[in-house]
Amino acid sequence: MKRIADLLQTKLPNYQDFALCAYSMPYNHQWYETKYNNWAEGTSFQKLKDKYSSFPLNRQMIMDLFQKGNYYDGFLCAMIWGNIGANLSGERCFISVFSEDNKADIEQHLINVIDLLQNKDVVQAYQSLLWGGANKIDGVGESFFTKLLYFAGGNICGLNPQPLIYDSVMHGVYKEFQHKIGFQTPQGYVNEYMDYCTKMDELRNLLSLPTAGHVEALLFCPGISNYIFH
Repeated sequence: MKRIADLLQTKLPNYQDFALCAYSMPYNHQWYETKYNNWAEGTSFQKLKDKYSSFPLNRQMIMDLFQKGNYYDGFLCAMIWGNIGANLSGERCFISVFSEDNKADIEQHLINVIDLLQNKDVVQAYQSLLWGGANKIDGVGESFFTKLLYFAGGNICGLNPQPLIYDSVMHGVYKEFQHKIGFQTPQGYVNEYMDYCTKMDELRNLLSLPTAGHVEALLFCPGISNYIFH
């Protein structure tokens, strides 16, 4: 990972400023996506929007909700922050996640996942959220359940590695790591995820950034990642 760190430091000397800015970026505009207005009837979305839209919708705000034990609101805010509903089955995913009928089941799954994280079992927490897993949340695939792992684990000490968001953009970043430094992708979803999180933490250490989440936020920016890797 030193080769990646050297490349980043050479091409973007002020990377620390960019990382801090990307990490703290608020996403309040997500509350006002037209698609959510169209899908919100009969869901808990409007209640959540009324409660939180006046606060900065950023990473720290969502982590604070989890730290305070407000798991359900933290989860839903993470879904809005991440722009849930962007894929072809977006309406179904949104309605399923925000349905009052599903609230009790989701809350129990959240408690189970956080118990696993508090027991330092990131692997089992990840596996439990896969299709067929004990804590699978309908409509929530890897791009979004890793957001849950990231935000729920953000204030839990001793997680090694710290769980991170692994969506399509960060899959692309991981592939760029492969191209630049050459390594074999581990077999199995969870092994690849853990390898990604480990490499990102190595990069955090080499770059002297506060958390691996700062590295992820920086490299999530398409303009920055394209500039660095191409």
